[in-house]
Amino acid sequence: TIKERGDRSELCLGTGASVNNDYATNIVDVCPVGALTSREFRFQKRVWYLETSEAVCTGCATGCSVNVDSRQDEIYRIKPRFNPDVNGYWMCDAGRRTHLGNRNGERVEASLLRSGQKMVQCATDEAVPIAARALAGAGPVAILVSADVSLEEGFLLLRLAERLGGTRLLMLPAEDSGIADDGLLISADRHPNRRGLLDLGFVETEAPPAGVAALLVVRADPAAAGGDWPVFLESLAVTTVAADRYGQTAAYADHLLAVGSHFEGQASFMNRAGLVQSSVAAVSPPGDASAGWALLAALLAEAGGDHYADAAELASAATP
Repeated sequence: TIKERGDRSELCLGTGASVNNDYATNIVDVCPVGALTSREFRFQKRVWYLETSEAVCTGCATGCSVNVDSRQDEIYRIKPRFNPDVNGYWMCDAGRRTHLGNRNGERVEASLLRSGQKMVQCATDEAVPIAARALAGAGPVAILVSADVSLEEGFLLLRLAERLGGTRLLMLPAEDSGIADDGLLISADRHPNRRGLLDLGFVETEAPPAGVAALLVVRADPAAAGGDWPVFLESLAVTTVAADRYGQTAAYADHLLAVGSHFEGQASFMNRAGLVQSSVAAVSPPGDASAGWALLAALLAEAGGDHYADAAELASAATP
């Protein structure tokens, strides 16, 4: 309704009415005159300065098509992009907030190598060959990921496992998010690529693998799962972690390799319905971090595998 008159008239909710649901911010998108705005974006940046990149929402397994609006390597908002096969014109409010942690104190902005009891900073392009040699010479290796890993990253890890020989491809199972499927767009699985990684041959596991001397962890935090994982991580000869943010597993790493988030590099995902969609980089990785696909491509090349220097070529090879 509208209250007051003339130049004091104000668009508002009727008496006793409320807008309180998981899709409320879609009202902003359909307002024909821009009178309704989002508190999170209001006054943050003039919209004509923003640059728009096409992406996939990584907030859950639905994989809504979205536009990422950024300026000078800072993401300001995420809006739904029309896709009749996934989300139509809509997206949930939680998905609009997936960028809020992209620049914070938890981001891994530099690669670290263990020296005695300390971790020392090392240029990422120098840390990668050191990690590759350590993994190749350690004995039986396992690769452990979360379902946040993209199809490109999963494909490169599959090739790396072939180079290392006998390497198992493992994935942490979906944790209880406390969020239920709503029959619309919201999925209880809060990861974007579980189905894609299962198709690539990754196997879900809750327990640490037996008979392993080295572990490559990518975008996962097994130590946070508790159970036998901390003791298992302590027992390893080599632990290499590729991550975009610090977690409990970083404390066990011999090599911590800095990778960008999915907003910062080419990334493709298979949603829960089996549809493959791709994102392009909206902003640059912070500090000395590399795009996830680029870092794993360099790791594969150092292990004697094929060299992938082009994101588009890799995306084509990685798509099932």
